[in-house]
Amino acid sequence: MIKAYSVYQPWAQLIVNGIKTCDARHFHVDYLGPVAIHAPSKTEYVPYNAICTSAPMHYHLINLGYLRIDRERRIRWVTHPPRMAIVGVVDLTEIHMVTDELIEGMDPMQRSLCWRLAPGLNLMVFENPRVLDEPIPYSYESTGRPRLKDFDERLLPAGIL
Repeated sequence: MIKAYSVYQPWAQLIVNGIKTCDARHFHVDYLGPVAIHAPSKTEYVPYNAICTSAPMHYHLINLGYLRIDRERRIRWVTHPPRMAIVGVVDLTEIHMVTDELIEGMDPMQRSLCWRLAPGLNLMVFENPRVLDEPIPYSYESTGRPRLKDFDERLLPAGIL
C-alpha cells in the first residue's frame, strides 16, 4: 500500500512533470515514499483561469501543451488537464516545517508555485516524478480533512514504482 495525495489542477500536472517539486499543507505528514498524485474533479477556489493564464503558470502549461498563444497574442486553452484521476507518481523524500528562513532560501520559481506557503505549514518535497501515459480514473473519497490516503499500488501500471 502506498499513499495518494489529492492536488487541484493544474498543480497536480506540474508536480508529476517535475516542475513543482514541493507543496505546503497544514496537516501532519509522517510518510516518506511513493505517492500517487490525484487530480480531483473541481478546480481550486481561487480564480482558475486567472492563475493558469498568468506568469509563471502559463509558461509551464504552454510547454505541457494545455495552453497556446493565438495570433492576437491571447492565451487560449488547447485542452484542460485531466481530473478525477491519478495522473502520476512522485517520491515524497523530505518534510520540513516552513519557516521564514526556509521561504527566503527557496528557489524563486518553487516559491511562486507554492502560493499557500507560510510559516508553520509542512513542506513536502517531491522527487523522481513519473507521468502516467493514461490517467487512471479514480474517485478520491474526501473526509473533508486534507491528508495523504492509502492507495492500492496494484492499480498503477507495472514498473511505475
